[in-house]
Amino acid sequence: MTLTIAQIKNAEPVLGKMINTSLPVKVSFRIGKLVAALSKDIEQFEKYRVDLFEKYGEPSEEDPQARVIKPEHQQMFFEEINGLLQEVVELPDAKFTLEDLGDLKLTPAEMLSLSPWLEE
Repeated sequence: MTLTIAQIKNAEPVLGKMINTSLPVKVSFRIGKLVAALSKDIEQFEKYRVDLFEKYGEPSEEDPQARVIKPEHQQMFFEEINGLLQEVVELPDAKFTLEDLGDLKLTPAEMLSLSPWLEE
């Protein structure tokens, strides 16, 4: 299964919610494997995101620990971060049905972010 980093980042909060929910053991196992596989790509994305803030950012006047992207660097920053979000990664197949998810309560937006893994 191939997904973009953006799709993975959109699903990250929902998968975090699912990993902390009691689900049938087979579903929990698949979710655990999926989250473990995604964590490497998420970790690498976060490293490069921080690097981009270092590259294009300047210390904030209000908080010297924070970095601010100045207007003259915003276009380059957003081009690079968007390019990174469009990177395609290969993941193990992990499909779920709505029945597998049982009584798990999800918003429509959360369901949409899980669509690559849902089958009818």
